[in-house]
Amino acid sequence: MTTRPASPDEIVRRLQGKGVTQGWDVVYALSAHKINELFQRRFVLDLLNGDHLPPVTGTVPVIGDYAVEFGDVVLGHPLITFDPERDPQAARLTIPVISGIARTTVTSAGATTVVDAQWITAAHGYTITGTVPLGKVKGEVEHQTHIGLRFEDGKDFFAGLGTTDAAGTLLGTYFGGLLAGYRRYSLGTLDYTPNPTGLTPAGEFEMATQRDLTDPGDAGRLLLFIPTTYNQKGGTQTTLPMANLVPAGMDATLLVSSKVMFGGIVRDLVAGVLGEDLVAARGDASDAWSTSIIGGSVSMPVAYTSEYGAVQAGWCGKPEEVYLTLKDITLGSTSGWLTAKWSHQWTQPWSVEAGVPPLPPICDQGQVTMTISLNTVYRPAVDPVTATISFTADTGIDVTFPQPEASAFPKIDIFKEEEAREVTCRLIAEEVTARLGGLLDFTVQDIGAFAVTNLLFPGQQTSRLQVARVPGDLVAFGTLQAPDLAVAPPLSSLTTAETLRLTAGRPVTWSVPRGGGHIDADGLYTPPTSVSRSTVVVITATAQDPIVVGDAVREPRRTDQRAYAAVVITPAQIQVTPIISVVEARDQAKRFTARLPGSTEKATWSISPAVGSVNDAGDYTPPARIGEPTAVTITARVGERTGSARIVVFPASPAAVQVTPYAPAPLGPGARQAFTAALGGDPVRAGWSLLPDVGAIDRDGVYTAPERVTAPQAVLVVARHPDTPVLGGTAVVLLTPDGDDAAAVMRPRSDGLPTERTDGIS
Repeated sequence: MTTRPASPDEIVRRLQGKGVTQGWDVVYALSAHKINELFQRRFVLDLLNGDHLPPVTGTVPVIGDYAVEFGDVVLGHPLITFDPERDPQAARLTIPVISGIARTTVTSAGATTVVDAQWITAAHGYTITGTVPLGKVKGEVEHQTHIGLRFEDGKDFFAGLGTTDAAGTLLGTYFGGLLAGYRRYSLGTLDYTPNPTGLTPAGEFEMATQRDLTDPGDAGRLLLFIPTTYNQKGGTQTTLPMANLVPAGMDATLLVSSKVMFGGIVRDLVAGVLGEDLVAARGDASDAWSTSIIGGSVSMPVAYTSEYGAVQAGWCGKPEEVYLTLKDITLGSTSGWLTAKWSHQWTQPWSVEAGVPPLPPICDQGQVTMTISLNTVYRPAVDPVTATISFTADTGIDVTFPQPEASAFPKIDIFKEEEAREVTCRLIAEEVTARLGGLLDFTVQDIGAFAVTNLLFPGQQTSRLQVARVPGDLVAFGTLQAPDLAVAPPLSSLTTAETLRLTAGRPVTWSVPRGGGHIDADGLYTPPTSVSRSTVVVITATAQDPIVVGDAVREPRRTDQRAYAAVVITPAQIQVTPIISVVEARDQAKRFTARLPGSTEKATWSISPAVGSVNDAGDYTPPARIGEPTAVTITARVGERTGSARIVVFPASPAAVQVTPYAPAPLGPGARQAFTAALGGDPVRAGWSLLPDVGAIDRDGVYTAPERVTAPQAVLVVARHPDTPVLGGTAVVLLTPDGDDAAAVMRPRSDGLPTERTDGIS
């Protein structure tokens, strides 16, 4: 049977009389898709601030003498996503690779050479992915709390860097090890002042994901299990007995355990009035708790004068007070509300003295069985800004007694008169209310839920609770939203040939960094017409406040409130990977891949000159034999666009001669790089050449890049032993139009100076 998200009323009915928090003080359920969107916005802010993991440079052995080397691989900030279809105790960690170099090397006879290289940009869409245990997250809250997710014990990391699956797993293990040293994904600082009944997190909270397996359309939830100062030990497990507690059309459900509610908050309030010894809380892990008064009493004199005479509690000549036992007043939950209920029955003597002068007064007396009942309903309401839950009391006290027998008051029969009964009951009710006002009409203090609803996004106030009920546990439903000013979509990718519409939901001024394209007054963003490699552009929306003069609204006034979006701009051209590959005649086929951003069309392949062959899948097979080293251009075509890479084919693998450096840092236009050659550790004066003939290298091994480099490309530097030309070695030079600029992220200036281009107001 397929279930769908229920309404708040339906969920309240399911929760009636139950405690479902598994012993945790608070459980907060959040829609996974909304959480992921908010983490994207956090990701954009990290890009804005340049908050990256340290660049990675290192070598990972793959198989035999082969290894993968990384040069200044710049990783974006970790992006946490929650996928309820995976391990419920884990989150998915995705780290984009913004820039860097990956090379495959082989070491033979003491010489290391590059067999292929790729220049990584954001256009490749490479990522490091892994599973992060949600487990326990430290959260010590006083007035300020630093909250983070731990990377320890991450598993199943995979480096999607265009390598084989096996290599990707090995590289993923390597990167996972690096992240273990990073330790935490910082979520930020929670800054707030708790109220006396605030739900203050304490100890460590835990997380898990949840999905309703009976509902194919269920996107799932992230569950936070939070101990507070009421019970710092936490609960027993991180699952819920109900599959989906988030109502249709909402994003979040807050559960405060009935143990905290009635065994803590309500009990403390009542004990403050009557004393600790007269109050008890009862319940267990699966049932709703309640607070009961187990003792105590109150007494009051009741007397009044009516047309029938003077009425008083007690016998004729012996007035006494009405005495009530308070035992069994119970505060609990009924039909979704917090209620206070009580019913007490007692036998009360009454007397009335009446007469008509000059005759002496006559005193009549008798006993009546009376009942007093209490039915107070406390209706909760939520302030969506402060996440404060308050309660409004509707108190009802009713005193009744049945029609007395005629023998009860033989002389006057006063209580047989309706008016006398009404006046007496009203007086008793008024006295009870006055005497027990601090108890029977007590005020439930406001409950502050700000801290527990903002653990993942401290300081941003993303939670907006709207509806609260008390079916057993205290439950509140609400939405998650970005700050008042937010750009949508927060993260996008497009090519230089596309445009993107951005919205902010209110009047803003749009701006982009200089050279980052153009955005008009309506938020239509057009990227630069040409970029040499993928570039991240951070776009700014600045809020506008209208200036009102009389009834007229004049020009909006720029304020300091800003929001941001990040757009990855990819050249509208085919990216071929690897950018260079060194193969030997008779080698096995080498796989090349081609990607045209925004297109799913399959590439067609060709090579020039026709040395070897390439099939429809991009597999290049070198010839069986070749006379001399040859540079081959492999080209991928999708529609009218092409992209290319280099293949250098050798008759036999160069051996023995070590070229240093074999993989220098990338060179920009006109840059120079000196190379040396050695055989068995002894320097040799090698003969130098280039494949292909791009740039120049002199007899001393000094390479000069061409003055004009329009796109990233690669050149193979070849060194030949002067006495034995069959012995040689190689090095790979990567050329870039921009030189060695590691991270292409264009941000607005943080000092507010006018280096941004402003293109209009929307």
